[in-house]
Amino acid sequence: MDKKRTFFSELMRRRVVKVLLGYVAVIWLLFEGLSTLFQVFEFPGYNLQIYLIVAIFLIPVVGWLSDQDTAQARKQLQALFDLP
Repeated sequence: MDKKRTFFSELMRRRVVKVLLGYVAVIWLLFEGLSTLFQVFEFPGYNLQIYLIVAIFLIPVVGWLSDQDTAQARKQLQALFDLP
């Protein structure tokens, strides 16, 4: 029980839960708008599924960036993608 308590307290300390809930809320709003637009413009349904899969795979990236210092995260992303 003590390990679970320390794990969740560490998640709360690092604001992982807040960031994850915010990310889910933004993604949900985005997909609600996209699904309406896709119906209006008659895009195929699989496009929305592709965007959803990409959004799900970006959850760890958002969690990692929320835990990093902004300047440090920017440097790591620049090194990762060879940005100037």
